Amino acid sequence: LEAARMLHLKNPEDVLFVLVSYLPVPKNIGEMKTKPTQYAAMSMNSAGIQPDFIVCRAEMPIDAVRKSKIATFCNIQPEHVISAPDVETIYDVPEYLENEGFGKKILKKFSLEPRKNDLPQWEKRVHAIKNCTDEVKIGIVGKYFDHGDYMLSDSYLSVIEAVKHASWALNVKPVISWIDAEQVDSVSLQQYHGIIVPGGFGARGVEGKINAIRYCRENDVPYLGICYGMQLAVVEFARNVCGMNDAHTTEVNKGTKHPVIDIQTSQRGVMAQQKYGGTMRLGAYAAALREGSAVLDLYRRSGRLDADKDQVLKNNIEDFRLGVMKGNVVLERHRHRYEVNPAFVGELERKGMVFSGYHERTDGTKLMEFIELKGKHFFATQSHPEMKSRVESPAPLFMGLIEGAKKRKDQTVKVTVAE
Repeated sequence: LEAARMLHLKNPEDVLFVLVSYLPVPKNIGEMKTKPTQYAAMSMNSAGIQPDFIVCRAEMPIDAVRKSKIATFCNIQPEHVISAPDVETIYDVPEYLENEGFGKKILKKFSLEPRKNDLPQWEKRVHAIKNCTDEVKIGIVGKYFDHGDYMLSDSYLSVIEAVKHASWALNVKPVISWIDAEQVDSVSLQQYHGIIVPGGFGARGVEGKINAIRYCRENDVPYLGICYGMQLAVVEFARNVCGMNDAHTTEVNKGTKHPVIDIQTSQRGVMAQQKYGGTMRLGAYAAALREGSAVLDLYRRSGRLDADKDQVLKNNIEDFRLGVMKGNVVLERHRHRYEVNPAFVGELERKGMVFSGYHERTDGTKLMEFIELKGKHFFATQSHPEMKSRVESPAPLFMGLIEGAKKRKDQTVKVTVAE
């Protein structure tokens, strides 16, 4: 707040403040209350900040009486009180705020001229989203859903939105279910058209995730593993295909004879001293994709391959941690500490696991970034592709998952009709 106040003090014509405040409607009263918003504005005033706009979040649009009351007690113009009610989907928000004239009012405040927008195109896209009726069932196996008596529906929010982006691009409606990793064995995974195991840390729920991955591999259920979901896919394959019964990640089992997932050698001394700072791979890293792989095909079809190549060429090498990358290069964001152990890559490949992308460091070390199983909609990545997914540009691996989910659904329907 202090930094924001100083920015405005030095550049009053270039800085404005927007207060977003919630207006509750207590059920036993049935009236929208403005007092919390008044108090929020007073709190800003006490920090030396006067809001230029107040965006009023509520279950329903705010009426003229509340707008006038907020304007009077918060010392702003009534037209600068912006209504922002609950909407069917977050992608309705731009259209609603445009109807409130919010963008034009901001431009006027900055003495800027309006520019042509592409809102009609956006509205067309949102209309298509709302009219998707062909459903695919996607299960997300995780451990951050339950919180007391409530289900946290926005856990793994980026993953959820990426699923939506890919589904809408393929004209289907995703029906997303949360599967507790600690109770996965009691859930019928057969009902899902696709399964995701997202990122995470620690031992809790690991065996449940591994069991879910095994089910997908053995029963041709489309699978997408993200970060930890890729590491555990490697563990599952090592155990049940390669015969390494105690295979594990050293994050969970430091004494395993088959540490297929481990920290890099260069990190061990630092980790032994419990100095965890700087031991994670964070941010954008480049990966070279294997020619002929399904992952490369997904990136190529999405148009991301050429876009990422251009980004590599235009930016400083260190910005994207390129290592000594050549060939079909893509950029994805990372947040992890453990890696596929290079010592086991050969054996895993001999048994049929395809490492379809890797990052090569300047010292020659290859860090595995993507895996797939030939002939299956089974993909996993060490990165977090959901972070770059957008409505108009879905993440390629999520497209692969939903393509597989659609195919599985269609096959299920045909079998049912035949029976």
